[in-house]
Amino acid sequence: MSERSTSADADIVVLLVDDQAMIGEAVRRALAGDSGLHFHFCANPADALRTAIELQPDVILQDLVMPGIDGLSLVREYLRDPRTEGVPIIVLSSKEDPKVKSEAFAAGAYDYVVKLPDRIELIARVRHHGAAHHARRQRDAAHAALEHSERLLSQRNGELEQLNQRLAGTQTQLLQAEKMASIGQLAAGVAHEINNPIGFVRSNLGSLKRYVDSLLRLIDSYELLEDTIKDQRPELQELRAVREDINLLFLREDVEALFNETLDGIARVIKIVADLKEFSHVDQTEWQQVDLRPLLDSTLNVIGHTLRAKAEVTRDYGDLPLVECLPVQINQVFLNVLMNAIEAIPQHGEIRISAHSEGPDVVVRISDNGRGIDPAQLPRVFEPFFTTKPVGAGTGLGLSVAYGTLHEHDGSIEIQSQPGVGTEVTLRLPVRAKRFL
Repeated sequence: MSERSTSADADIVVLLVDDQAMIGEAVRRALAGDSGLHFHFCANPADALRTAIELQPDVILQDLVMPGIDGLSLVREYLRDPRTEGVPIIVLSSKEDPKVKSEAFAAGAYDYVVKLPDRIELIARVRHHGAAHHARRQRDAAHAALEHSERLLSQRNGELEQLNQRLAGTQTQLLQAEKMASIGQLAAGVAHEINNPIGFVRSNLGSLKRYVDSLLRLIDSYELLEDTIKDQRPELQELRAVREDINLLFLREDVEALFNETLDGIARVIKIVADLKEFSHVDQTEWQQVDLRPLLDSTLNVIGHTLRAKAEVTRDYGDLPLVECLPVQINQVFLNVLMNAIEAIPQHGEIRISAHSEGPDVVVRISDNGRGIDPAQLPRVFEPFFTTKPVGAGTGLGLSVAYGTLHEHDGSIEIQSQPGVGTEVTLRLPVRAKRFL
């Protein structure tokens, strides 16, 4: 399309296609009375379409009867070609036959003029159709601009929606990170506070055990002395009655068992505190090279009570290289996935954990034999706030946070699940993150 102005009062380019030069000259003189009309003449019908395409006229005056080609055939060619299909065509003919006029309009002509018309009439008709053509071009240009604006708006809306989704995901991860930081601080504080009393309880129990052992040694000496006394004095009889009443033999055996069980319980509390500190990683907020196996074990120990009530755990760890990561975030990923596995088991089942090196990655697989995930819901499990749990039973953030964390670590998380069979979550972490390459 021409770059000419599309204003309704702009100059109008007129193309006359007629095999008679005399007609061409007559039309030129008629239109010369309007300086806004620019006249062009094509005397060879074979060049008509090419000329119209090159010139891009606002109006075509088309002779009806020409040697070698029918004028109506040219009208149809103009309309078939997308470069000229919108140009208004005025048929110039010496015939006033209504049937001929009807055929011209049926072929696509905009107007029909018997030649040669009055100069004023010809200018008026050319002006009318030319202005209408300008208006249509103006309308089409506005419509195209509107469509372009709508496409741009739709594109911007899509980009904004993606940005909002990323922002929501980032906010979710920030909230979760702040939550985990608070939990980590709390866990570290609790662990510290527990460590102090557990320390002196353990120390006091050691001292108490030594004191009890000393008393038992004294009792042993008294028993040896008792065997040397031959008389039957009342005091000796009373001593023997007390020994029988307190069941001294049972006390000897049970006090040892009590001390051992108590010390074992304290050792377990110390181990739980250590696991809690390991899980919180309160002093590990920077990227570090970490063995993932202790992270998995500390997470399992932290949720041990809940885990033992729902599932048997089998572990299959290979030799693993150290992985560059943020330990507190990876612990959170393990916790989220394991809690999902526990909650997916209706009664009592099995959770299998494997960790192996695969090329440049360490791959951790956590699988369960729980209820599984509906295939229709599987594509949405990483969406923030989406949950398959009943209302109030979950926030829908666990897998979303895990996905974001693995993405930040240049890793990936994949889920395969079959309803009624179980779910397997594959966590893949590069040994060396891209940020360090």
